[in-house]
Amino acid sequence: QDAFLTDTAGLADVVLPAASHGEESGTFTNNEGRTQKVCKFREPALEARDNLAIFDFVATLRGQALRPSIQGEIFGEIARLVPAYQGLTQDGLGPDGAFTTAALVPPASEFFAPPPAPIAAGGLMLVTGN
Repeated sequence: QDAFLTDTAGLADVVLPAASHGEESGTFTNNEGRTQKVCKFREPALEARDNLAIFDFVATLRGQALRPSIQGEIFGEIARLVPAYQGLTQDGLGPDGAFTTAALVPPASEFFAPPPAPIAAGGLMLVTGN
């Protein structure tokens, strides 16, 4: 699924047209942990569907029901199952959103850093991570 026919989508056998910005309601969480509501303000173009409708369509093709299948219920399930979201409700997000809680991870008694990888002479280098 994609909102645009990207190079990657161009390689696919099937592309399900997805709704773009402003064409579906829901929530998103940014890198700082702020969860905010997204409100739909226009209908998807042509045959595009919102992400939830696409997931439901694929589940139906597989003979399975998508549960929960309503956006508010999905957020409730996330809040119930993901510790960082516990205590959050979609109605309680407010205009500025709300922050997820950081999971407390006890510090490691010893930090292990692997030795640096050798540097290749010429050619390309694969960089993974941040």
